[in-house]
Amino acid sequence: MIVCDAWTQQDVSTITISLLISLDGMTDSKHSFATIPLLAGLGEAERKRIASVSHWSNVSKRQLVMEKGGESQGLWIVTQGRLQGLDYTIDGREVGLYFITPGQFFGELALIDGQSHPEHVIATAASEVCLIPLPICRDLMRHHPGIANQISNALATRVRNLIRQRTLLTLATPLQRLAAQLIDLANETTQIEFIPTHQELAMMINASRETVTRAFRTLQVQGIVKRDGNRLILQHRTSLENMAQGIQGADD
Repeated sequence: MIVCDAWTQQDVSTITISLLISLDGMTDSKHSFATIPLLAGLGEAERKRIASVSHWSNVSKRQLVMEKGGESQGLWIVTQGRLQGLDYTIDGREVGLYFITPGQFFGELALIDGQSHPEHVIATAASEVCLIPLPICRDLMRHHPGIANQISNALATRVRNLIRQRTLLTLATPLQRLAAQLIDLANETTQIEFIPTHQELAMMINASRETVTRAFRTLQVQGIVKRDGNRLILQHRTSLENMAQGIQGADD
């Protein structure tokens, strides 16, 4: 299995084992699920009980959190930072699949079907993650249908997004694909709160970082998008939609 240029198979296993060891014994009173939507329907006492038996860890940028092919150990929740699901092509190129932000969770597919994880998840920024152990997850899903529905709906949304991403990759030019990706990241709004790096976007649209940089320059020169710190403002969303459809600007 190819993981990335800097990691061998042994490196991945070592990192994963080290992370899991570091998770043990890190729970203290400051950890809370009070702001986690998945567990919002539980009473405070039950949330505290789950927090006390869960495993918490701070992870650094580019640290591997979940390994492709690994068995489910429960459900991961992001409480701070940002993570990304990714995979690798046969020739070793990274393919960005999705982002995970605070309050969201991952690892639900292996939790539901009992098979191995189909993707890697890494931290794209310094983050805090929590692993709710597998027996606790199954108990929650058994006794709280609302939680089971949220997990199932999240998985369905993930599948729909991946189908849309696959369709995006059929667009003819990198500029079209970038425009479509930005629209997707903005959802129904006109801004992206935490814009991915050019490299992260390149991984998602099957282009080089340099190509993404040139395409961004085109969008900025035309006044279609504007950077505001970590935010990207879509100043002319309609123009961006036209560009994604190849109506204009598709020759870049």
